[in-house]
Amino acid sequence: MDGLPAELIFLITSFLLPVDIVTLQLVSRRLFRLARDEKLWRVRCFNESQAEALRKRRALLAGTLSPSPQASPVQAAASSLLQANHPPLVEPSPVSTSASTTPTTVLDRSSESSVENKRLSAVANWDPAYASEEVDWYEEYIHRHAPISLSPLRQPCDSLGDGRSSLEVRGMALFNQGSSEESRQGKIVVAPLDDGSVSLWNLQRPEHGSAKGRYGDVIARSRPGLLSINGQSKQGRSRTTLGRATMTSTGIVECVSVDNVRKKAYFAVQSGLNEVDLETLQVVSHKRFPYSIAALSETTYPVPLTVATTLSLHLHDPRVGPGESGAGKLLEGTTDCTEYAPMFQPGPQSIAHVRPHGIAGGAAGDGDIYVAGRFSSIMNYDRRYWPRLRCTLHSGARLSSMTTLPFVIPSLDPAAPTVPVQKPSASTGAHTIVACGEYNGRGSLELYGLSPPTQRPKSPHRHAQHSSFKNRQSASSSKLLSVAAHGTRLVFSDANGTLKWVERDGSTGVRQWNINAKLSRAPRDNPTSNGIFAAASSESSATLDAAIKLLCVSSDSGGSHLPTDDILLWTGERLALLTFSAHPAFSSPATSLSGTNADAGPSDVKAAEEPSARRQEQERVYGATMRRALEMQADEVRFMQGLGLGLGAARR
Repeated sequence: MDGLPAELIFLITSFLLPVDIVTLQLVSRRLFRLARDEKLWRVRCFNESQAEALRKRRALLAGTLSPSPQASPVQAAASSLLQANHPPLVEPSPVSTSASTTPTTVLDRSSESSVENKRLSAVANWDPAYASEEVDWYEEYIHRHAPISLSPLRQPCDSLGDGRSSLEVRGMALFNQGSSEESRQGKIVVAPLDDGSVSLWNLQRPEHGSAKGRYGDVIARSRPGLLSINGQSKQGRSRTTLGRATMTSTGIVECVSVDNVRKKAYFAVQSGLNEVDLETLQVVSHKRFPYSIAALSETTYPVPLTVATTLSLHLHDPRVGPGESGAGKLLEGTTDCTEYAPMFQPGPQSIAHVRPHGIAGGAAGDGDIYVAGRFSSIMNYDRRYWPRLRCTLHSGARLSSMTTLPFVIPSLDPAAPTVPVQKPSASTGAHTIVACGEYNGRGSLELYGLSPPTQRPKSPHRHAQHSSFKNRQSASSSKLLSVAAHGTRLVFSDANGTLKWVERDGSTGVRQWNINAKLSRAPRDNPTSNGIFAAASSESSATLDAAIKLLCVSSDSGGSHLPTDDILLWTGERLALLTFSAHPAFSSPATSLSGTNADAGPSDVKAAEEPSARRQEQERVYGATMRRALEMQADEVRFMQGLGLGLGAARR
């Protein structure tokens, strides 16, 4: 095998299944290197993509698709049978074999060359990577076709109560352990709890050198009542109850923002912004805003944090102390002394920062701010001319989440050729805004291509947008809640609990998976499942209804790699880690002991895990039974819509 040329090995691997190619990697180092070739897995991703299936279907309908070697005998037999049953009206004139061989051979070779050129053109048009992006196509194939597992993170318990009731998680953010901006590893999850405390989870894989605490376990937790609307509160049962009510009534999705350079985190509690030191888990500063905080932007030091309240926008610079700007107060009792931008319509839900990547001479404060929410347009602000509104991008939908891509997708670029000779580069400064939300009761996935800053009009009131795409037909039948960039794909979640991956064009599907799928496999021999109300006395349901927020957890520490690994999701009550493997990432109990688990003995942990496991199993059986009952009821409603004739029935 070592003496075979690489071209011959690639030809052999083209006839193998992906499982066999993975087994081939174990033979030798040379075969491992060849079996991990980027071009090999890139072609595999294209051949098994929906884009290639649609291309073949269109070519088949047009009659220009060449049959595969397996289908050639079948097509030849069908053609001979058709000619036997329907002979031609005019007999073909006899020609010599020598005269007809050469033109046919030349025609076949020309046809094969044309088909190969069309396939290469289709691969070039499908390739979602831009010029300077490094894509691991082996990992891409895994994320496109591997089985999916969902692992709930350990749920903290109330330390001042009975020690068994679990606390709900009120948001999440990723804390990167690296000190520089390039080392985005995202191995610690930071989240506030409904008792006013802050909890940290370990997401460092054991093979990468784990921090203290098990994988997926709570490694640190602050005292209850740390977060409040009026700053740091005193420890006590009354303060904890007040903190629980305050955190529960916020309803903010983007309520946590982490500064990886300064190792600080910002938490929004109604109209109060708490800055917490992640090393000591203590509040270091507090700031009051005139209205309730609705969303927080990402924090990239030294760029100021953008705070969106229900009726105003503010820039919070941690380097500026309170009272230094001297712009006055909005309302009596507030400590906000910075200039603000009024909101013409209430209800902002997402903030995106766009920085001029690759633009020489760009200062740290340069870049645009995009705000979306329950209004018809995405508002654009330039931080250099704050608080003046620069322009708006009309959407018409009620948007709930946004993310950015550091390039313009070729399908959104009207100047891009049909067959792109050169992929767009991230150094041009162009960006794509990806937003999701709801339009007329259906999900809406929207992409907006933004011109580079050097090509934008000088007038601050003119649009920087030159193209847009809105998928409101095939995205989802329900509202889209969150969207994120996952490798060379886009992933979004809807209100039905479905996660859907699409290509960067926003319409071509890749795969989809429902987070409630595992609840449909309930054990039938469980003695507790005696009816649909067998576990109705449970304190809370363990069903993960919908992913309100998605975050991609990347294992790359630098370079131009995009997040391509696991996905962390928040359901509004708890956290879970989605991995691309047949086995869960970790088998963590549903709840943990109060505080950290470092001081708990084996007997205490076992005593806490046994009732939690029984209750979780009962809740799982109850959820699966109720789901089957609701499906039967929905089938009956569809049947009755057909006036009893079965026209509307759609049994699963």
